[in-house]
Amino acid sequence: MLAKGRPHDAGFTTVNQISYKLDSLETLKAVYADIVDKPVKELVQISHGNAWSIYFKDPEGNRIELFVDTPWYTPQPCREPLDLTKPVEQIRKETEAYCRSRPRFASREAWQGELGAKISAR
Repeated sequence: MLAKGRPHDAGFTTVNQISYKLDSLETLKAVYADIVDKPVKELVQISHGNAWSIYFKDPEGNRIELFVDTPWYTPQPCREPLDLTKPVEQIRKETEAYCRSRPRFASREAWQGELGAKISAR
């Protein structure tokens, strides 16, 4: 049990989502390849432009997200198809291409610099 407080007879989970940041796209691909053959519910792959994610439900029905940041910024919400069976370089190229096609595209580094400057100016 991750958190107390849920009534025993509740037909829902009180936890919306638990997210874990992984170290690389290669690790996300490896975890996905392992999870895809497990009896998990609602396994979904999504690219948010600024992150690649997989989502699934744990045995208690909590939504789990495993994600990796991308090197790009794009405004949210952004939900694009992701296929973690493709080669890493192909995933990177496809993600960068659709991020560049969206308004306010920036590298993650440039976006963080701009955001830091805005915060400092306050």
